[in-house]
Formats: sequence, structure tokens, C-alpha cells
Amino acid sequence: MAMTPRRVLVVGSPNVGKSLLFNCLTGDYVTVSNYPGTTVEISSGRMRTGGQSYDIIDTPGIYSLSPITEEERVTCECLLSEKPHAVIHVIDAKNIGRMLGLTLQLAEAGLPLIVVLNMADEARAVGVRIDTAKLQEFTGVPVVETVATTGEGVPALISRIAAAAPITPVPLAYGPEIEDAVTRLSGLLPSESPVSSRTRSLLLLQEDPEQTSLLLKSLDAAAAGRILGIVSTTRNQLEHSIHYHSTLAVKQRVDRILGACMSVSERGRDFRETLSRFLMRP
Repeated sequence: MAMTPRRVLVVGSPNVGKSLLFNCLTGDYVTVSNYPGTTVEISSGRMRTGGQSYDIIDTPGIYSLSPITEEERVTCECLLSEKPHAVIHVIDAKNIGRMLGLTLQLAEAGLPLIVVLNMADEARAVGVRIDTAKLQEFTGVPVVETVATTGEGVPALISRIAAAAPITPVPLAYGPEIEDAVTRLSGLLPSESPVSSRTRSLLLLQEDPEQTSLLLKSLDAAAAGRILGIVSTTRNQLEHSIHYHSTLAVKQRVDRILGACMSVSERGRDFRETLSRFLMRP
């Protein structure tokens, strides 16, 4: 009897080699279709390993779980409403600092996450070294280095996909008012969800329109009113927006992680400074 394919989402910012890595996993046969109810195209392909089939989905580029474009909304919908076997977050290893914020958000959501540091050869060439063991320790997420153009690291990634499981991250600290609101909201939200109640609470506090709409549809008017009241009260207690506090908490954690896990050689610094000068004065 054929086993049901497991669903795997490939996510990440644009221009990180996501599609090339997708091709490494799926081979030549790829299906391209519009995501239901939208004109946004997503690609899917089949991977087989260890007697199990996996449907690999290449999602549109995304920067955070607070979408702006229709493409980002489609990816967020996949992440927040489906129950994938694994989520592969592809990062450009040269620019890890700009992309770890999304990693922390995905980890906080409790998704079965795998971080892929792609373009590892380019990072090494410019003197960037990342201690993957420490990065895994600080984020609680399995980490694999790859070079999609050559296939380096892909077998290790396939093994990680087969063994994927929900993770238990170290939560970010957003301050007492927000933490209190998250605790109260989490107790009022439905327990059944692909993502953690903490993430859903934070999206509600940021007044994410998609999450707010889903909330109003899934709860009776009294329960929805209590939740919206907590959101409004918390917003009025804070000097800055909740999005500001969230961004600050993520940046502080990313800075600590980079300080412990990443080093840049003098050669790498010289290259970056030369490139910066060239871009400023071509």
C-alpha cells in the first residue's frame, strides 16, 4: 500500500538559492500552479527517500510572518494554516544576520524547522565562518550547510527532512506588558492549530489582519470581544508599537547569536569594505 506523501515547505527571502535547492531535492519534474484563490504561483515536486515520499513546495519569498505583499501572504497562509512535515528555512550564509529574524519567528511558532545555510562556499570565500553546532544550540533548530549549485550538503539535508520533528525553541522576551498579554491570550485561543498559541497571540497583538479575521470566524462574539479587548488594552499601555518591541527583541537575540556563532576574517572585512565603497562610489 502506497504511503501518503509528507508535505515539506521551502521558505526564505528572495535570492537565497531557494529554487535551486528545491530542484536539488525534486529533480526535473516540477508542477507549477496558482495557490487557491490567488494568482500567485507555487512550485511543487516529489522527493523519495527511505521508502517515503515527500511533496516539496517552493513558496514565494518572505521576510517575516507579518506579510505585506500578496506573495508573502500566500507563504504565511501555508505556514500558519497547514501542518507540514518539515519547514526548510533557506538562508544566504553570507548574510545570516539579516535572515535569522525569520528563523526565530518560525522557531517560536513551534514548526518542525530546519535551517539551511546555503551558498556556504561563497561565505567561506569572503571569510565568514559560522559555528553550526553553536547556532543549533542557540536557536534549538537543526542546521545544515549547503551549496545548491554543486549539491554539497544536500544528502545531509535529506536525512534531516526524514527525521524532522517539532522543535522547542527558547522564547524571545518582549517585555512584561506584552508577555502578560500573550499569557492571557494563549488561554483564550483554540488549542488546535499548526503553530503555537504564543505566535498566534503575538500576531494578534500586532493586529495582523489575516489572524484577526481567522479569529473572528473561529470564535463566538463574546470570546472574540475579550481577545480584542486585551489587544487594545496592551497597545494603549505601551509607548511604542508592539511591532517595535517585537523587532527590538528579535534584533537583540540575533546580535547575541551572531556574537557567539559567527566570525569574519580580516580578508572578509576587507572584502566587505571594498564592496561597500564600490557600491557607494561605483
